[in-house]
Amino acid sequence: MESHYYKDKVCLIIGAASGIGLATTKLLIKEGAIIYTLDKKKMSLPNVNAIYCDLENKNSIDDAFKQLPQEIDSVFGIAGLSGIKTDYLTTFTVNFLSYKYMTDTYLKTRMKKHGSICYVTSTSGKHWAKYAREYKAIMKAETWEKTISILKKKNNLDTPGIIAYPLSKRALNYFAAMKALEYADRDIRVNTIQPATCDTPMLEEFHVNTYGELISQTGAIQRFARPEEIAKPMLFLNSDMASFISGICLKIDYGNEAMIKLGKKRDPFDIKIGSKLFQVGLMQKERKKEKNYQEEEIEII
Repeated sequence: MESHYYKDKVCLIIGAASGIGLATTKLLIKEGAIIYTLDKKKMSLPNVNAIYCDLENKNSIDDAFKQLPQEIDSVFGIAGLSGIKTDYLTTFTVNFLSYKYMTDTYLKTRMKKHGSICYVTSTSGKHWAKYAREYKAIMKAETWEKTISILKKKNNLDTPGIIAYPLSKRALNYFAAMKALEYADRDIRVNTIQPATCDTPMLEEFHVNTYGELISQTGAIQRFARPEEIAKPMLFLNSDMASFISGICLKIDYGNEAMIKLGKKRDPFDIKIGSKLFQVGLMQKERKKEKNYQEEEIEII
C-alpha cells in the first residue's frame, strides 16, 4: 500500500500478535505509523508499543488503556475467538463485549476528529439486521457486569462456544452501525469487514475434515484468504481514501456473496442461530466433538 497516509498517525491494533493483526501491524510499520498494540501474546517487532491485555478481563482492559495515548487516530479491532476451544461466555466476551466496553468507555472520547475505526467480524455475522432480536438485550446493558449477568441468565453455561461466534459477530456489526451514526458529528468513521475464512493460526483449531466446508464459503476462487488480503482493505477503510465511507460491512469473500445472490449456492448463515437448522455442516461437526453435545434448540439473548 505505502500511501503514507498513516505516517505519524497514532494507530491502535487490538489483536496484533498473529494472523490478520500481525499483517496489519507490518503494513502500518511501513507506513510510518505510531503503533500501539493490545494482545495477550508478546510481540517482537520494532517500533511497536506492545501492551499486554486480556480482553476477557475488564480490569486488564482498564490497565491497558492507562498506557495508551489520550488521542488516537485509527483503531483496528482484530482479536477474536472461534469458540472451538473456549466456552460460550468467554467467546462472546472477547468477540463482542470487550469491543463494546472499549469503545463506549475509552474510544468515545479518545478518538480524534476525522478518526476511523474498523472491526473485523465475519461472513457468518452478515445477517445482523435481520436477526437483531437475538442479541438486542445485550445492546441495552449499561455495564460490563450487567452484560455478563444477561449472558449467564439467557444461556445454558454448557452451550458450546462455537455457537457464540456468529452471534457475537452479528452483534458487533449492529454495534458498529450504531457507532457510525453516533460519531458522525465528529467525522469519526466506523466500519466493519466480513472476511471469509483466512489462513491464520485460528484455522488450526478446526479439524482437517471440516476444511472442505470452510473452503466452500470462500467464493469463486476456492482458497483461504491470506492475512495481508484482509489487512489491506482494513487500511483502506481507515484511511482518507475512504473518507466518505462509514457504517458499512465490507464482505471480503472473493465473490461468495455474488454466487449466493445469483442462486448458485445457498446461504448457510441466513437463519436463526439458536435453531436446530443452524446446527448443520461445520457447526454441527465441531459441536459433536465437544462434551455433552445435545440436539436441542439453544436460547439466544
